[in-house]
Amino acid sequence: MIRSHLLLMMMVCFSFFDASHFSYLMDVSVISEDDNEDDVRLVPNSADDAPRNTNSTQSTVGSSAASVPSRPVGRVVGIIKRNWNSYCGSLEPMPMPAGSGGVAHALFVSKDRRIPKIRIQTRQLGNLLNKRIIVAVDSWDVMSRYPSGHYVRTIGDIGDKETETEVVLIENDINTRPFSTQVLACLPPLPWTLSPEDVANPNRQDLRHVRVFSVDPPGCRDIDDALHCTPLPNGNFEVGVHIADVTNFVHPGTPLDEEASQRATSVYLVGQRIDMLPKPLTEDVCSLRADVERLAFSVIWV
Repeated sequence: MIRSHLLLMMMVCFSFFDASHFSYLMDVSVISEDDNEDDVRLVPNSADDAPRNTNSTQSTVGSSAASVPSRPVGRVVGIIKRNWNSYCGSLEPMPMPAGSGGVAHALFVSKDRRIPKIRIQTRQLGNLLNKRIIVAVDSWDVMSRYPSGHYVRTIGDIGDKETETEVVLIENDINTRPFSTQVLACLPPLPWTLSPEDVANPNRQDLRHVRVFSVDPPGCRDIDDALHCTPLPNGNFEVGVHIADVTNFVHPGTPLDEEASQRATSVYLVGQRIDMLPKPLTEDVCSLRADVERLAFSVIWV
């Protein structure tokens, strides 16, 4: 039992340790949303009558501003550039037109149900039905119910696992390209070992004598966090959380740093992982594996 008058002190340090004894715990995370966002309220219908050019630079806000004095009020005065995107989906089922080789008109249905149907013209309708395809929007006439676009490429058959997985990645703009030669050139040579300079660094603490536990599931190869819990002579406990010190290998302004900034995070799918950093870092140099010495950023409560 922790005494009510116990004073907890936190020590933050860089560390290195030999994670020679590992047991496995469940990793649980909680995500909360910040509702305190500053936004601007658009006057009703202001986007409907906005001029389709950039000559207008000023606008007068009408009387509706008085109804919401606690929030900024604005009006759309011009559209600089339309953010037309490409979308994944399929063609709406339709009978094949009579004859062959002519131009067929079809409606494209996006996987994103927020996107309206898109009109396209194609000479290869028979090859596109029952396929996941990518279509790009070209224009949207004010008198038309649907925008117009063009066929870009075929992803694969509808319902195929690899096809549907690629659709998920494309829809969420996930970068799946291999790491470039410039990025891989930033990696330390392998096999990597702890250097005498790391051991002598006054900003680091040697924790190789501490029994450290993984918080990743069995079979995980990129073990980036761990913890320890040690009883103290006074009956209290010392608790430490250790995160792999990736910053020791990812230096600001390098191609590796820029690539990681663009990718932002590793993406996990069923049976597939798209890494933010190259595997020599995530699965070796910066993985807190058993029986090897690794650098870590540690927070210790005593």
